[in-house]
Amino acid sequence: MENELSLLGALGEEDRRAVLQNMHRRRFAKGEVIFHEGDPGDVLHVVDKGHVAVRAATPLGEEALLARSEEHTSELQSHLNLVC
Repeated sequence: MENELSLLGALGEEDRRAVLQNMHRRRFAKGEVIFHEGDPGDVLHVVDKGHVAVRAATPLGEEALLARSEEHTSELQSHLNLVC
């Protein structure tokens, strides 16, 4: 997985090692919530396989789909920055 994490390319070797040593693999079931709106932005989620959808509650209490990724893309990055 290390070679696939191009987002770490801007880090120096020591910082990159520190990030990789603190990574933990987690698996989520289809439809399982990874994080909730309002959670602290102190975790970086790297999606290795599968799809991710970003949803938020509307003022009327309904659920709105803000974005949905395709497998192995980073297209949600800007959307996640807005949510976090």
